[in-house]
Amino acid sequence: MLDQTAPEFQLPRVLSALSDPTRLGIVRVLADGAERGWGQLHVPVAKSTLSHHLRMLREAGVTRTRQEGTRCFVALRREALDACFPGLLKALLEAATAGRVGEHVTERRPQESSRFRHDVKAASVSEGVPGDEGRIMTDPLSVPLQQMPTDWQRALAIVAHPDDIEYGCSAAVASWTADGRQVSYVLASRGEAGIDTLTPDRAGPLREQEQRAAAAAVGVSTVEFLDHTDGVIEYGVDLRRDVAAAIRRHRPEMVVTLNHRDTWGPGIWNTPDHVALGRAVLDSAADAGNRWIFPELAECGLRPWNGVRWVAVANSPAPTHAVSAAPGFERGLRSLLCHRTYVQALTEEDPEAYARRFLTATTSVHSARFGQVPAVAFELFTC
Repeated sequence: MLDQTAPEFQLPRVLSALSDPTRLGIVRVLADGAERGWGQLHVPVAKSTLSHHLRMLREAGVTRTRQEGTRCFVALRREALDACFPGLLKALLEAATAGRVGEHVTERRPQESSRFRHDVKAASVSEGVPGDEGRIMTDPLSVPLQQMPTDWQRALAIVAHPDDIEYGCSAAVASWTADGRQVSYVLASRGEAGIDTLTPDRAGPLREQEQRAAAAAVGVSTVEFLDHTDGVIEYGVDLRRDVAAAIRRHRPEMVVTLNHRDTWGPGIWNTPDHVALGRAVLDSAADAGNRWIFPELAECGLRPWNGVRWVAVANSPAPTHAVSAAPGFERGLRSLLCHRTYVQALTEEDPEAYARRFLTATTSVHSARFGQVPAVAFELFTC
């Protein structure tokens, strides 16, 4: 009988309770322990994640230390980990040395449209297990990220809210526009429900203004809003039609959107707006090229467009490709700082210090899979 108290079982159990940045931060600190000293690791954890996994986090030696806006800072104590989970530190160090955090992950992906091919060459289909057909066997910290395609000229980023692009991939957008490529933005809502201290009628116009400034900071001049209601964006025919119309209007070769999956990673639930909009984008890339779907668009002068070659999903928990964040990092930082009202509502930290820390952390998460280069990662679907 398997010993479920052994370190190899404790490792995924404990780490699955932590967000990806926390988990990777633990590994980095433990791996660098000889140089940096053990001490305490202070990391930001989403308030919802903290409350949902409080018992597990306490078992792992994590205590809540302070709260800033919607973020909680917690401390991970090495001695508590050692006492609660003998052998876990050793397993973490071995995982870090091997370039991975946990055991191989078996993930059953949602059924995708037949129009798309999940573009990851390193994944393999499991064999010999009845009923296991279609499962993807990957080790998420060992499969190298491929370079994003560069043989295109027009991209369209379609997201749910102001700031989605800036938190997700504006450093990549800055690099693309600097190379002479054309990028346009379409937002489903104006983010009017995103700031607790501002009523929607005040927040909407302000966030639109900040979004236009954020786009300009990375070389994007076209920003459109579809005027769906923030917080209750619904997947359905109306949303697909609006997105398909935008794709026909801009005729991009690449469409960029934000994570459409149910979670950001283990234990971190995605929002309904992101899920609905992201899945509508994946479907509408096909809708835009079919003259029999939404024929009323053609009657309005929007001819079918089947020239979308890829849909790139930023902040996906299953990235396959990446762009170096280094060339566009500073412009991406300035772009995020344009959302000053939103950022100041999130944290009491200095906005520039917060934005720099956040973008530095997020672009380093996948650097080990991208030649140790800070990276903006995408899950790429080929149309």
